[in-house]
Amino acid sequence: MSYVKDNYAENLTVEEIASRFNMSTVTMWHLMKKNLNMSLKEYILKIRVAKAMDLLSQNMSVNEVSDCTGFNSYAHFIRTFTKTV
Repeated sequence: MSYVKDNYAENLTVEEIASRFNMSTVTMWHLMKKNLNMSLKEYILKIRVAKAMDLLSQNMSVNEVSDCTGFNSYAHFIRTFTKTV
């Protein structure tokens, strides 16, 4: 969880994170579900959206926030942010 919080703006994948901690993706999935009741992908999005909300409250533009929070595109950011918030 700390790794995700520190690296949310990077192109994070479940495979890369699981490998970094010498786990299979299945083990990572089970640990996340057990401890947070959500998948790793959901957790990454939760952290990114929370950071986006913080940056938007600091009057950053939506384009800048999209770039700073690790979303692949502006459209993906808008869809995810609207769905989540």
